[in-house]
Amino acid sequence: MHRLIPLLSLLSLLVVGCADDLDVDGVPAGEDCDDANAGIHPGATEECNGVDDDCLDGVPADELDRDGDGLSPCQGDCDDTNRRVFPDAPELCDLLDNNCDGAVDEGFVDSDGNGLLDCAEVDSDGDGYRPWQGDCDDTNAAVHPGASELCNGLDDDCDGYSNYDALQEGDSDGDGHPTCDDCDDDAPANFPGNPEICDGLDNNCDGVVDEGMQTLWYPDGDGDGYGAPGDTVLACVGPPGTAATQNDCDDDNADVHPGRPEDCDGLDNDCDGGVDEGVLLATWPDADGDGFGTALDVVWACEAAPGRSLHQTDCNDVLPQVFPGAPEICDRLDDDCDGVLPLIEQDLDVDGMTPCEGDCDDATASTAADAPELCNDIDDDCDGQVDNADHDELCPLGFGVAETVCVAGTPSACELISCEDGFWAFDADYDNGCECDDDEGGALCADAFDLGPVQVGDSFQHTGRLPDPSLEDWFRVTFPATGRPGGGVPSIALVVNPSSSYRMDLQPDCSGVPFGCGDTGDVSVDIDEWSQADDVSDPLGFTSNVKDWPETVLLRVVRTSPGLFCEDYVLEITR
Repeated sequence: MHRLIPLLSLLSLLVVGCADDLDVDGVPAGEDCDDANAGIHPGATEECNGVDDDCLDGVPADELDRDGDGLSPCQGDCDDTNRRVFPDAPELCDLLDNNCDGAVDEGFVDSDGNGLLDCAEVDSDGDGYRPWQGDCDDTNAAVHPGASELCNGLDDDCDGYSNYDALQEGDSDGDGHPTCDDCDDDAPANFPGNPEICDGLDNNCDGVVDEGMQTLWYPDGDGDGYGAPGDTVLACVGPPGTAATQNDCDDDNADVHPGRPEDCDGLDNDCDGGVDEGVLLATWPDADGDGFGTALDVVWACEAAPGRSLHQTDCNDVLPQVFPGAPEICDRLDDDCDGVLPLIEQDLDVDGMTPCEGDCDDATASTAADAPELCNDIDDDCDGQVDNADHDELCPLGFGVAETVCVAGTPSACELISCEDGFWAFDADYDNGCECDDDEGGALCADAFDLGPVQVGDSFQHTGRLPDPSLEDWFRVTFPATGRPGGGVPSIALVVNPSSSYRMDLQPDCSGVPFGCGDTGDVSVDIDEWSQADDVSDPLGFTSNVKDWPETVLLRVVRTSPGLFCEDYVLEITR
């Protein structure tokens, strides 16, 4: 039993192996695309048989008969998309190689040599004739062999001639119309349809000459091209002395006719019924005769009469030098009437002088051509130089000033040099000048100023001034002896003594010895006040001895210190 089993297994495998390759071509059925045909299997040679012999990608395209004409490309079909094309097919006149012999439409002819085979030509104009049949114009159905010849310049019957009568269908004058249609084939201006012109010819060949072209012409007496009513002439061109219109309003004057520009001449030049319209000029009064007037009363005229102007823009009709466009002159006027006074004619600093008149600095009132030159580093008189005058002109002499000097600087400045006699300066300030002058007091005892007699009950003051300690004032005071004893108390006092810079001395005479010299109880030197009474107890005994009471007192006032100002002293005298 055990030996029989292997033998049966081997026989079983042999039977199964034979069943997988039915066509016994050596390719299993699972790999063979046709296991019933030993000629078909992978690796087989592809034949032109319409079968997939090598089992690759189906039947090749060149083995297919796509147009159904019974032949495939590998069998010689040169166009497998057209059933009329295959080997040995009948050749047709269809621009195809029907029989696949490499030639197209062989056996067909081109009778008329126009590049198209007779079999390919068509009757384009539908007149029953194709070009190869003699149709000389296959775009015109009226032109073909046997057609009637017409007067149109064409070869209607295709017989090779342009017309049936060369004399009738010729065009001698070249106007595009044959003799058979032209009323005058020697005149290019005459043919059917040509516009009629006025030339004495039948231009449109309608049998009538110049119809509608002639016009009426009217007499033109003044030869201005415009006529007037009268005898007329019908003609193409107006005869001499005529015109095409009859609207001249004055046929005796060539300067008068419609459309003429109007002149200012008192005539109706343009025949519109108006005289000088639009040409009259407005004139204005011109009082100063400068050619420019003012808009006061207008007068219309052809031209400006004397005393009138065509302009009304004069801003000053009194002065002839003032008018629009006039040159500006130095007169403080708007000479050119432009409404603007030039700056050089304006006195901005109100110093009485304008720049054109000589003011070189119109922003400074002290600067002008006739201004005094001052010591200020400025050209005051506008002469082009600075501080160019005498010192007393540059630095005017002030109160009591004798001499000054202009010292250059930025700016220059005046300095005080000296004072006049009797004047003193307490500082060097030029502006203060010599601010102090001497009064009228006597400078010497012998020249003492007499203040007059002083009676009982009198009282008065005297103001004096001593600018300098080197000066002194002398006065004479008289106390008359009338009424003594008991004749009042004479008194002299320095009631105003600024800064205690003054003192006074009293002397009976010019000997230089003061009252009471040596008497300490009544010394009258360097005092502010003195008085003398009729007193019995007076050590001097004036009461008992009337004569010894001096009627005249000499008073000297001196300055003890210079001081800083010009200060006055005041004496008060009483009795």
